[in-house]
Amino acid sequence: MHRNARSIFYPFSIQTHPNEFPGADPGDCPRDIKKEQALLRKCNNALHPDLYGHYREAKFTQTKHHWWWKANRVFDQLEVTKYHTGMVVFLEEDHYVAEDFLYILELMFRKSQDLCPKCNILSLGTYLKTFNYYTYNKKNANGGTS
Repeated sequence: MHRNARSIFYPFSIQTHPNEFPGADPGDCPRDIKKEQALLRKCNNALHPDLYGHYREAKFTQTKHHWWWKANRVFDQLEVTKYHTGMVVFLEEDHYVAEDFLYILELMFRKSQDLCPKCNILSLGTYLKTFNYYTYNKKNANGGTS
């Protein structure tokens, strides 16, 4: 690690706040309660279900809150990056990269300049909801690619 490098830690995790926001507050609205019932119950956030009529589930929303906190921390609050205008790579401790990830990132960046000049976020990966090992191994056994 560079001698001036510092680690930053998300201060609002479910682990440190299990029974209050961002954890599951006892006053939170249940996920599937109807808005009318939530208003009668006067539970937290009763006025604001999501687009699908559901209320916040701490275990799922922590990922979003963490990502936005991290982006704001890096770009708005740290002096070393506050005025940075170049590329930034968010690489978390549980992410793995391929040997050519910097090369691929550069190719993606160049191509995005032509295809979408206003785009400013590139993603080198995704989270798989499930992974079918049987299908993956079957394709590889038959000489196919995955």
